[in-house]
Amino acid sequence: MPYFTSFDVFSNDKSIRLATRLAGLAPAGLGQVFFTCGGSEGVDTAIKAARLYHHRRGESERTWILARRFGYHGATYGSGTATGFDGMQHAVGPNLPHVHKLTPPFPYHSEWFEGRGCTDFLIDELAAAIEQIGAHNHRRHESASR
Repeated sequence: MPYFTSFDVFSNDKSIRLATRLAGLAPAGLGQVFFTCGGSEGVDTAIKAARLYHHRRGESERTWILARRFGYHGATYGSGTATGFDGMQHAVGPNLPHVHKLTPPFPYHSEWFEGRGCTDFLIDELAAAIEQIGAHNHRRHESASR
């Protein structure tokens, strides 16, 4: 599709037809489409949408992003901070706050996994990160809603 902004109230017949088709292919409950100009902008938009979701639920402190080292998520401000290549963050900071990097799932780097299997290590690392930086926020919300 040639470039045409779909920001705010702007659209065109081709993007409307594509959005209708995509919404029809999506599982029930996922009937809205939001176009961006590329992957980096898409990741930034996803970060903002997730934070807005939690803010509207009264959980404004839920701002953490878990990403993997060596994962590429884009080159814009938010997506570049989530990207797991140190060079993407070098000398351009301060970067987006509350981004925690996890070990990538590269089973051929057995030295990273402290003598354990890759999957077990990664699951334990993820659980520990959630507990360390924000699991209490989720638990507090669950217990408050019971």
